[in-house]
Amino acid sequence: MKFLFIADPLESFKVDKDSTLAMMRVTQGAGHEIWFTQSHDLLWGQGKARARCQTIQIQDGVDWYVLGEFEEHPLEFFSAVLMRQDPPFTVEYLTSTWILSAAVLQGAKVFNSPDAVRNYSEKLSITEFPQFIPPTLVTRDIHAIRDFHRLHRDIVVKQLDGRCDGHILAKHIPVSRQYPISFLAKHTISHLHNVINIMQRMSKLPFTFHTLPFNKSCWRPGTPNPTRPMQDLSMHR
Repeated sequence: MKFLFIADPLESFKVDKDSTLAMMRVTQGAGHEIWFTQSHDLLWGQGKARARCQTIQIQDGVDWYVLGEFEEHPLEFFSAVLMRQDPPFTVEYLTSTWILSAAVLQGAKVFNSPDAVRNYSEKLSITEFPQFIPPTLVTRDIHAIRDFHRLHRDIVVKQLDGRCDGHILAKHIPVSRQYPISFLAKHTISHLHNVINIMQRMSKLPFTFHTLPFNKSCWRPGTPNPTRPMQDLSMHR
């Protein structure tokens, strides 16, 4: 079988923990052929959704991959197409999902559904589970964020179109600054308690999962997680 991975640049992979690389290794180990492409190499031509792509072989060591020559194939040429590109949700990302949706109509097997990837916001999906989330605000109104901050004090502010690691620990919210995008704000201490409660519930389910060590006694709301150092991105006037 032939599997096409649409992913971020290979040099950006964190080889010790990247889930896409883990999927590639398992697929190759099962004897299947794996291919690699990026979203900018998806195209529509000759009446088909197509990709400029390369075979890829995964190996051990620092130079962990070997790429073949570029070839162009319609997406139904592959047994499965796996969309593994990370956010942010840009126009290029959106266009990729449109091309992949067209490929599905032509018989390609694309995972996950490009329609679902396009329509389902990974950040706003929490609104479907209000009983499990901390006090949360989605707005582009800076005054509403200031009021939220005044009420909860320790909050996390994220751009809705940003990456998962692009969050801001907010302590001082400037009144005069205007923002062209919407933000999602969460109360951090409630969020921590909810994460712990959900993990405790999951531990009773019939499967196992692994988490990084986290010592709650060493951490104070409003300060970076000591197990994951981060740059101070607090917003100041």
